[in-house]
Amino acid sequence: MKVFKGLLVAFVLVSITVFAIPNELITIAVIDSPVDQDHETLAGVIDQEMMDSIKLTDSEGKEKSWAQLNQEMQAEIKKRLNQGRYADQVQFLDAVAQINKDPKAISKLEGSTALTRLKNLLFGMIKMKFSKKFRKELDLVGTYLHGTHVSGIAVQSLTKIRLITYPLLGIPSQIKAREIWNFKEDEFRAQAKAKWAAIGDGLRQAGTRVVNLSIGASNETALKSVQKNTSLITKILTVGKREKYAKTIARITIEEMGEFFKANPDIIFVMAAGNESEQLDLTKAEGKPNTALLQIPNVVQVASANEKGEIDKFSNMSGSEVEIAAKGAGVKSALVGGGQVHMTGTSMAAPVVTNRIAELISINPEMTVEQTLTKLYADHSWNSAGLNDLTVEGRMLTDSRPGTSDSIVAL
Repeated sequence: MKVFKGLLVAFVLVSITVFAIPNELITIAVIDSPVDQDHETLAGVIDQEMMDSIKLTDSEGKEKSWAQLNQEMQAEIKKRLNQGRYADQVQFLDAVAQINKDPKAISKLEGSTALTRLKNLLFGMIKMKFSKKFRKELDLVGTYLHGTHVSGIAVQSLTKIRLITYPLLGIPSQIKAREIWNFKEDEFRAQAKAKWAAIGDGLRQAGTRVVNLSIGASNETALKSVQKNTSLITKILTVGKREKYAKTIARITIEEMGEFFKANPDIIFVMAAGNESEQLDLTKAEGKPNTALLQIPNVVQVASANEKGEIDKFSNMSGSEVEIAAKGAGVKSALVGGGQVHMTGTSMAAPVVTNRIAELISINPEMTVEQTLTKLYADHSWNSAGLNDLTVEGRMLTDSRPGTSDSIVAL
């Protein structure tokens, strides 16, 4: 939605109890880009009735349901895809993700023919380096696929769950010079606070127990977003203003997300730690805001690591800020329109942990947040020497499910 200006990346009154009775379905929520609710992996678990009943007011003051927002935002993104190149772009991203997991996979890529996929990979790598238009199109494809893929991982193999989704990530609007010049911090904070409060109301209405957020914000992601979403003339007119504008929006967004987590202490929030290869202890020491630095009891920060318990090269890490790692490279999950695709990133590692947490709660719905996370860390993780000082106690999720453990370029 407009209030966030696209700066969250893939890396949005009356208290209702969130505890389920033993035979009740456990509600998982995914806050991400729009989701293909008709995908064969998701259609049986999406709670369409609940998503129709949860309402909020959009940026134009119109009341809409979560289901309606999801449908409209997905259609808007689809309309802007380059349909002539879309299939090849998906194949390129899929091939890159397979290689992220195993460099030797270049000789045995899945899908169509190995020769076709190798050609798409080579041409794609050249275009990535030299074509700004190609990179922009890939960003859009990544957004289009992201929410569906993440949701597929979060629900895979689970039976006692239902899923609701909120489409926070869409197409960023172009930022005009006047928006930067006339930016009012208090006004933006009030909008962000209201947005997160409305999302919290919806989560509690649905009795949500665990939420996956494969999204994030930092100074760096905010600056990149502002740079990408301003015209040349706007850049010229806002010299000396853009950086402060971006950093202020990032700081407020992160602060209000933190307040949102604290306002919902009976819900577990699982977050992707980010894909900048950063040692977050240094990020913290330098005073740079980052959603991965939100240390709140009901928040789990997730890094990406391989099956040997070694951190993936793209993943952010910290022995004090990142609670656990899970497999996030080359994960195979739901593809918009049907079928599956490989994607890579901490965005894919986070829902693996969300999946495990939902399973634990479905076995014992009466567990509190503290009890659930204690069990997760004590009984469902192992301490990898390769993750010492990279996650808390070197934790790695055991049997880093789901299933194939096979995930798009680190988004």
